[in-house]
Amino acid sequence: MAGIDMTHGPYNGAQPALTDLLGGQVQVLLAVPATAMPHIKSGKLRALAVSSRGRSPLAPELPPIAEAVPGFEGATWYGVVAPARTPAAVVAQLNRDIVAALRTPEVHDRLSSQGVEIVGSTSDEFARFIAAEIPKWAKAVKLSGARVD
Repeated sequence: MAGIDMTHGPYNGAQPALTDLLGGQVQVLLAVPATAMPHIKSGKLRALAVSSRGRSPLAPELPPIAEAVPGFEGATWYGVVAPARTPAAVVAQLNRDIVAALRTPEVHDRLSSQGVEIVGSTSDEFARFIAAEIPKWAKAVKLSGARVD
């Protein structure tokens, strides 16, 4: 989206990627706040921006990339899925239990401290979110020229 020519370097996890960034083997890395923040706070890394739609409560001084590249959003998200044939009553109960757990002070505080924005939507809302992500990332892959080797 920004017209930047970068070479993707696949890593088997965030820690090896951070090690190479800290050691100067790579020049830039998109990392989740919980992984990068200790190195940013210590002054070993310089944060440039956040990839979420808006500013992060963990680093409100950092602009979102979208301020320079309109429409950019590359936030990491997590969700719980089940096989398609799972009975609706089971899905509904699991959803209620998971959302209730996310709203407990212990879970909420722990996740928020790591930069996680807690949503806790319904299963239908989550299905719509996933459906909207597919064309967005398909376009990103096409723009990048990435291909399966």
